[in-house]
Amino acid sequence: MLAHIGWRERFQTAIEGIDADRLADLAVADSAGCLFGLWLAAPERTAQAQTVEFCQIKRVHDEFHRVSATIVELLHRGEVQAAQDVLDTLFSEVSGELIQMLQNLSVK
Repeated sequence: MLAHIGWRERFQTAIEGIDADRLADLAVADSAGCLFGLWLAAPERTAQAQTVEFCQIKRVHDEFHRVSATIVELLHRGEVQAAQDVLDTLFSEVSGELIQMLQNLSVK
């Protein structure tokens, strides 16, 4: 999950014009390919994957990656303010929701 938390900083840095080119090579839309996505899909979690909590986490994790891809797309089109707006709103909401869900899961 720490990797996902670092995305906010990466996006903010790119919005500010620092290392924006590095985002070109990132497959941010692939929620199954990141470390957390691989963890979610691991065979040892097959039973857990059927629970309501895991289904919700997967849904929000997928949305996290969709919103991230939107930010990258906006930056590539030069729509810096729109990317900042998405980062400040949708990204913050989805990221916060995912973190909260994971914290709740770890308490159980």
